[in-house]
Amino acid sequence: MGERTGIITFLNVYDEIGDDGHSYSGCLASVVADDGRETLLDTTSDRLIQALETFYAIKARATVDFSDAVVAAPTYGVLQKRRAKAQEISRAAEGPFILRAIWSRPK
Repeated sequence: MGERTGIITFLNVYDEIGDDGHSYSGCLASVVADDGRETLLDTTSDRLIQALETFYAIKARATVDFSDAVVAAPTYGVLQKRRAKAQEISRAAEGPFILRAIWSRPK
């Protein structure tokens, strides 16, 4: 598992019904670590999304714990575009990885 401490700098929260009738929801987020590395994270957990939104809004340092495996590319076209745009906007060099936990980290 990976771990980074830094600031959440990008969020893309989505909740939509695909052309195939399947419900797609989740969040792509980017964390810029203290060492400058930027990592893209993915989660479908409502609790983790809420935590990401809070850390993003207050610009507090956080430590994120994530899986080592890169999330497989989505098969639904809109999500493929969303992921590509998220990586372009965030400039994340790593990921996306599945977010497993997040906690506050004082300076």
